[in-house]
Amino acid sequence: MTVLDQVSTIEERHGKASDLAKDAEKTNERRKEAERKNNAFQSLRSKIEDIQSEYETLRKWRSLADAMGVAYDADAIDQLKRKMTTKLKTITETEFDGFEDDQEIRDLEADFVDYSAEIDDQQADIQQQIETRSDELLDELATKWTVLRIPDVGSEDDEQLIEEFQQFLRDHRDGNLQQVPAARYNELSEQYDDIRISFDVVQDEYDIGDEAMSELKKLLNNTQVTLAEIDEDVLKDLKNLSQFSQLLTIQFKEDT
Repeated sequence: MTVLDQVSTIEERHGKASDLAKDAEKTNERRKEAERKNNAFQSLRSKIEDIQSEYETLRKWRSLADAMGVAYDADAIDQLKRKMTTKLKTITETEFDGFEDDQEIRDLEADFVDYSAEIDDQQADIQQQIETRSDELLDELATKWTVLRIPDVGSEDDEQLIEEFQQFLRDHRDGNLQQVPAARYNELSEQYDDIRISFDVVQDEYDIGDEAMSELKKLLNNTQVTLAEIDEDVLKDLKNLSQFSQLLTIQFKEDT
């Protein structure tokens, strides 16, 4: 082999080595890119799992709001659900290699971060409405509970039911969500509506006149009563019920 042949052979081998080095570099870069995409995809999947859990919690609060009859922005929640469903469909229908790079995947995750913020806002609004309604119901229950403690009016089971209902309302007013809140609320509400107060017993036992009983029923229904319109004898009858006198408050309003 001549010197020139040897030189040519060396150059050829060098060229092959250079090509191999370039191929190795490209392979390494593809591996790194695949790793970045995989990390981004794992982060996206984790965020989606969080969102699904958050939305399920929102759904439960929403079901409770429906059961309690409180208002909230249902259209906004439905629109949010449609957006998330569409985005999830796009992701599930795209193969791993179909994503151009890790940045495309991270942009998708950013969308779900925005969805999470929307869920928080909608849930906060619903919980505020539930808190307000719970306070109203707790006032009503407190009055009814007091009536039931009058001898021969209610039963221990009735009192226990009201106490359970009160605890349920306090828990959810304070943000402590039960597993199936709407079903439990409906159950308690139906049982509460079935409570029958024996007004005849109250009237006979405490010698209360018809007018006093009428005002008493208004108070039980949380209906506003104007003191100036109540006869003095009626007030005396009501005062005979010590359980009620402790609940009565007078609010002065300035004439306009």
